[in-house]
Amino acid sequence: MENEIINSNIYQRLKELRVDFAYSKNLFFAASERVSNEENKFNRKRNILEISSIIISVITLSGVAFYFSQNYKDLSVIIIGVLSIIGVGINLYLLKLKNKEISEEYIKTANGYLDLYKKAKIIEAKVKDNVIGMVELSEKVEELTYLQSKLNNPRLKTKNEDFNKAKENIDKGSNTYTEDDFKNT
Repeated sequence: MENEIINSNIYQRLKELRVDFAYSKNLFFAASERVSNEENKFNRKRNILEISSIIISVITLSGVAFYFSQNYKDLSVIIIGVLSIIGVGINLYLLKLKNKEISEEYIKTANGYLDLYKKAKIIEAKVKDNVIGMVELSEKVEELTYLQSKLNNPRLKTKNEDFNKAKENIDKGSNTYTEDDFKNT
C-alpha cells in the first residue's frame, strides 16, 4: 500500500507542486528585494522633485512675485503663471507616482508560496508515514493547486535575475535542514 501511494502519479504531482512552491517563494522574495530597491531609488528622485516644487513655489510667491510686479507689471503675470504651472505640474506628477510601491505585494505572494510549500512538505511526510491514503492525498493536491491559483497577481512581474537568485538560494540549500540545524535549535 505504501509503495503504491509513493509511486502514484498524484504523489509525484505533490512533489512537483512542492518544488514549484519552493521556486515561487524564492522567486517572489528575490523580486520583492529588487522592487524594493527600485522603489527606494524612485522615492529619492520623488523627494528631489518635491523639494524642487517647494522651492519653485516659494520663489514664485515671494521674491519673483515682488520683483516682477515692481519692474514688469504686464510680464509679471505671465512669468508667475508659468512658474506656477510648472509647480502644479510637478505636484500632479508626484501625486500620480505615489501609489507605485508594490514590493509589499511581492512579499505577500512569497509568503503565500512559503505557506503552500510547508503544507506540501507536511502532506509528503504524512504519506511517507502512512497517515493518509490515496483519496485524501488526491484532495490535498487539488486543494494546493486551487490555493496556488489564488496567488496569481497580474501586477507582479518577475525577471530572469529574480529566477536566477531563487535558483541560487535553492541550490545553496535554503529549503533544507542540516544536522547542525537540528543540534543548534
